[in-house]
Order: sequence, then structure tokens, then C-alpha cells
Amino acid sequence: MHFSLAQVVSMLALISFGTSGCGSPSSGSGVADPQELANQNARFTKMIDQRRYDDVIRILEHPSDPEAPGRARFQGLLAMAHLGKSGFEPLRFAGRVLAPQSGTDPELDQLVPGCDAKGLSRLESVSLPCLLKRVWSQLPDANDPDFARARSLLREEYADFKQASMAQNTLAAIVESASALGRVSKILLRQQLRPTPTEEDLVFYATEALAAADEARRALERVPYASPKISELLTGVEDRYLFARVGLNPVWVRETGVPLLLELVGKTPAELNQALPDFLAKLAAVFARR
Repeated sequence: MHFSLAQVVSMLALISFGTSGCGSPSSGSGVADPQELANQNARFTKMIDQRRYDDVIRILEHPSDPEAPGRARFQGLLAMAHLGKSGFEPLRFAGRVLAPQSGTDPELDQLVPGCDAKGLSRLESVSLPCLLKRVWSQLPDANDPDFARARSLLREEYADFKQASMAQNTLAAIVESASALGRVSKILLRQQLRPTPTEEDLVFYATEALAAADEARRALERVPYASPKISELLTGVEDRYLFARVGLNPVWVRETGVPLLLELVGKTPAELNQALPDFLAKLAAVFARR
């Protein structure tokens, strides 16, 4: 996109320095040395840009030296390292969505047929289902350990979305949105392969749908405080919105299937079990009408 991975990581890390708790990573003075923080930031940023994700994770998650910098000061960088290890690099993600799609995924082709695999320009028109198909093909599994760890770190560090910066809210909203969208594709693909659900399938659908609904809700909370171009950051294409507004409130657009997930929130297990068949039918219909 418009910034290098290093620039965005550096921006997130420097922002976090101003809001982190007391305590120097290398002394007991209780006051962080700004130059030392800047040096460590530059070091970890360079490692991430070199895709040395395992090294960053090892140092910040499992420091062998008791005087090593604690991860509390580098949550944004640690989250980016886990995202990178999972295969999700936000600024390269949209580029891969726009690029010519190499190879085929028979299951996705059956789910959303008739989509052109050629490269897309930022202004080119493409149907949202076909765009989602490209997005799905590039997403890591929402339950991937590193992707899940990054999601957890971002929730922990930037829990108060009103206090978090635009950059922090944008990154957190992208990760929550990617998780929710990825789970939608998992539900659709499983339903396609197994049209008559077993008890195991119903448990899977309920688990994934509720997790996706929670992630979709968290994303919506951050959208008003995130970059106005958040849809473009996810899809790479202008005017292909994942979110719309009803009054002052952001909502997921119907074509993503996510609004159906949000209807399941708050249901008891018995109500959820009763609602699942109708939910699955409506979700399949959203993409059958492309």
C-alpha cells in the first residue's frame, strides 16, 4: 500500500511508548530511557521487516535474560510478529488480493463461481462476493495459534478503543474483521461439503458463528476510531465497502454475511440450536444471489 511494513510497525510502537506503564526495560529506575526505547524499537522493527518473526517472538515472549525488555512495552511489535508468522502482513495483504490469482481452490470456486483471476486495479469494479473470495484465499485460519495470539495481544493492549490511536484501532479492527470474515468462509465451505449437518457439524457452526459474531462486534466498535480507508486496507479496492453507516453507527454490509452472525448474539444454547438451520440457509442464500 502506501507505507512500508517497517513504517507502520514503527509508528505503532512509538505510539505505544507514550502510553505504556512505568519501568525501564534495562534498569530499575522506574523511568524508561527514551533513547534506549528508540534503539529497541528500531531493532525490532528491522527484524520484523526482515521477517525474523520467530526472533522477535522469542525475545519478547520468552526472554531468557531477566533484564531483557518486557513485552508490555512492545505489544504492537509483538502482535505484528505473530501476524507475520501466521502469514498475515496487513500492508502486503491487499496487494495479494489485487494481484492475479495463481492456482485454483476447487472448494472456493464452487462456492463463488465465475470470478476472473486477473489482476485488479484499485478503481476496477468487482463484485463483493468475488472480492471476498480473493480475501478468503489469503487469510490465515482465525484459530491459527499466532493469528489468535496477535488478536489477543491487540485486545489486551488497546482495550479502550476511545483512548487508542487511529493506527492502533485500524490494526485491531483489521485483525478482528479478518477473523470474522475467515470464519464465514469456513462455515460456508463446510456447509457446501456436508449439506446434511451432523451433531458435530452443528457444534462447529455454533462455535465458529459465535466467535465470528464477537469479532465482528469488536471490529464495529473500532471502525469509528479507525482509518476511513479501513475497507480499502482489507480489500485493496476503493468503493468496495465492508462497512456502511446507519445514522451515526457503522454496520457490516449484508453481502458479507456478517449481519446474520450478529443476530445470533445473546441466544441461549437452546435458542441457538433452533436458529442454526435458518441461519445457515440465509448465509448460503447471500452468496447464491451473487
